[in-house]
Amino acid sequence: QVTIHFGGLAPDAPPRHLEPLTVGVPLPRGLETDSDNWQLVSSAGQPLPLQTQVLEQWSDGSIRWALLNFQADVGPNSRSAELRFDGGRSEPADSARRIVASREGSSLVVSTGPQRFAFRPGTAAVLESADVAGAQSVPVTTELRIVSGDGQLARVSWVGAQVEEEGPVRTCVRMDGEARLSGGEPLVLILRVHLFAGSAAARLLLTIRNPRRAEHPDGFW
Repeated sequence: QVTIHFGGLAPDAPPRHLEPLTVGVPLPRGLETDSDNWQLVSSAGQPLPLQTQVLEQWSDGSIRWALLNFQADVGPNSRSAELRFDGGRSEPADSARRIVASREGSSLVVSTGPQRFAFRPGTAAVLESADVAGAQSVPVTTELRIVSGDGQLARVSWVGAQVEEEGPVRTCVRMDGEARLSGGEPLVLILRVHLFAGSAAARLLLTIRNPRRAEHPDGFW
């Protein structure tokens, strides 16, 4: 088994409930070939819903790196969890905490249980709305702003939204777009929004790519 420690929490910080956690775990050659039977257990001995993904394998087919997505109560008395390789997979989130993705017109809607997120490409907004489940829809303005060194504000637009990865604990929505400054070529934007079962939290990972070739006059970098 492997012990996973939760760091970065101040001693006097308030406890956190269902904190979304993503951890990469390296394994020695030949230890495990399948992550389907793994179980994550809290320091109190309670099984935690777990989503696994094999990232890399050794030449013999055994797992070299695995990605774990889970949620845990984190506090002064809860700072670790144990990964067991033969404990049987923890039950997925119950129906009240299940992630459901669907299309509603031109919008991609993801419900995590307590929260409902709506993404609609074709605008500058990352989110069209973010509502508490069962409540009246409230429009929100969540935009990405990119400012050049001389203070020029780039025009950002999103052209696509799709579910890139779907699981019982975490679902990833990928948005593709561009940022354009006047007179220049656009920058390519890739935004990944991680949403978690039973949680209103969202994790945003942004990639900005310059599509132009690098130029190195006289071979100098």
